[in-house]
Amino acid sequence: MAMVLSDQLGPWWVAVAGPPWFEPHAPPYGWGLYLPYWIIVSGADSLWSAVQSLLVVHAAIAPITFAAAWWLVKRGGSWIGAGIASLGAALDPGLIQTALHGAESYLASVWVASMTLGLCARFRPWGPFVAIGSYAMAVMNHPVALWTFPMLFWLPWRERKVQWSLIFGAVLLLPRVIWIMSHELPNMGGLTQTVDEALLGWWQEGPVALVLALLGVVVGWKDRTTRGLAMGVLVSLALLMLAGFAFGYLRDYHLRIIVAPALACWAGMSGLKTWAGLLLCGWPANPIEKEHLAFRPGGLGLANAFSQQIQALDDPVLMVDGAWLSASPAVEPSALTLDLWLRGRPIDGFGPTDEVLVIVSAERGEAGGYGDIDMAQSQWAGRMLYVGDRYFLGQASVDAVRLWSKQVCDTLKLDGREPRLLGGAWDGLVGLQPQTRTEELEAWWDCP
Repeated sequence: MAMVLSDQLGPWWVAVAGPPWFEPHAPPYGWGLYLPYWIIVSGADSLWSAVQSLLVVHAAIAPITFAAAWWLVKRGGSWIGAGIASLGAALDPGLIQTALHGAESYLASVWVASMTLGLCARFRPWGPFVAIGSYAMAVMNHPVALWTFPMLFWLPWRERKVQWSLIFGAVLLLPRVIWIMSHELPNMGGLTQTVDEALLGWWQEGPVALVLALLGVVVGWKDRTTRGLAMGVLVSLALLMLAGFAFGYLRDYHLRIIVAPALACWAGMSGLKTWAGLLLCGWPANPIEKEHLAFRPGGLGLANAFSQQIQALDDPVLMVDGAWLSASPAVEPSALTLDLWLRGRPIDGFGPTDEVLVIVSAERGEAGGYGDIDMAQSQWAGRMLYVGDRYFLGQASVDAVRLWSKQVCDTLKLDGREPRLLGGAWDGLVGLQPQTRTEELEAWWDCP
């Protein structure tokens, strides 16, 4: 059920290019985003195994939250509260959705959890370094993590180790600062999402989990062991919302980056009342209600199915691209390119060639009627490798596909619509064949 669309694949392709990752896949992010991806890519043998490993990193938020709560327990907290914290992090449907989507704040939630661990162990020699280092990594994973800095005030700032850890965090962020100062950032004004919509989305994703997290701040405030952490979480949440008001854009997954420290506050509560928190640790719904949903458009399951068909081909050189005629894209072309490369296809096995593999995505016909996908499929002159109800994977010569694209384009334009070339081939080949020109990749597309 994990998604593998272009925004999820960007970090993978930066990781493929290798260190030092000074050039991000999108301006808001820093080199720290790509470190886990680079480690995973170095040992992955398919896109499936790579995403599987990344989900393990996302799942680490639960044991990290437990470890943070464990240090609070050592200072007089409750083991039951520590269990609630880790269970809440493991079973939060919002965090599960963040992991499955892959690009919702990337790994910022995990790094904020790691920052919480460092804060809870702040009197240990390594605690401040983990706290401030994790904060720097979280900011490089998503800029909204910048507003979690109030939690750092819980550190014992008079101690020399905290001052050295601040220098350590500055060094981690230095490449990112240099990049920002030497580049012109794009205008992000087109993104809009109100604060109340973000809060509503957080509630709809997991109301019980939201109540558990907010109660963690309340119970944490009542105990001196966790009062400083609870105060930091509360101020961070307020700053996130104020930033949302100021910039006019805030999403529910932005707010969820403070879930781990909010849940860790449960470790400060002791007594029978703590058991009430266990009632809020509800088991999340199974996201795969029916087997066919594992092959939903944009998902890893469908990308893997397409890849199996392509692996059966004996073409020495492959180029996979996509035609998005309407609806949403079925499979990202660069996902297939990445999967085939991870499975051992050499770099020179990709690039412009006499034949092209095209992923066509379009609307199905309503009530069995004639839809865009039916029209596109009826005019296809090559081989069909995989056919779905609103997508297909076809192979044909560049000239044949060029003629097909013109016919499809003319038909859609008669209805006042403009088909779109995904450009997915470029997204993948820019890392494997950087000398390739865009004109070579678009030779099959004819839509004047």
